[in-house]
Amino acid sequence: VDWLVLNNGFQAASDQTALSQDLSNKSLMLFGAWGTNLIIEKYRRDIPIEVYPDRIEADKTYMGTDLRIALCLPNPLNPKLGMCIYTAQSAEAMQRSNAIDHRQKDWCVSDSHLEVLDCGSFKDKDEHWRF
Repeated sequence: VDWLVLNNGFQAASDQTALSQDLSNKSLMLFGAWGTNLIIEKYRRDIPIEVYPDRIEADKTYMGTDLRIALCLPNPLNPKLGMCIYTAQSAEAMQRSNAIDHRQKDWCVSDSHLEVLDCGSFKDKDEHWRF
């Protein structure tokens, strides 16, 4: 996050601070282990994945205990803008989670060894994007 602020002019805020702001005019980049980021939790119904201690459920089931997923979706407050989510099964699995080449895809599942397990694009891109 520090690199994005210093090198790309991004603004950073904690999830708790951001919840008190109007985010409808912003593209969002959210980081946090599953269940720890308050914004991800607030819009969880709009996020077409589930993360469990032993797997990630996305387009299919990805088994493992050190998995993370990056997703690009519409901002739930303004679908003309984007929301990029970097999440994982644990804080440890979050380390270097944005070091994966997403291959210009909507989502990408990887492990903490930076091995890409799968990437793809959403097929159903109506109001709520789905696999």
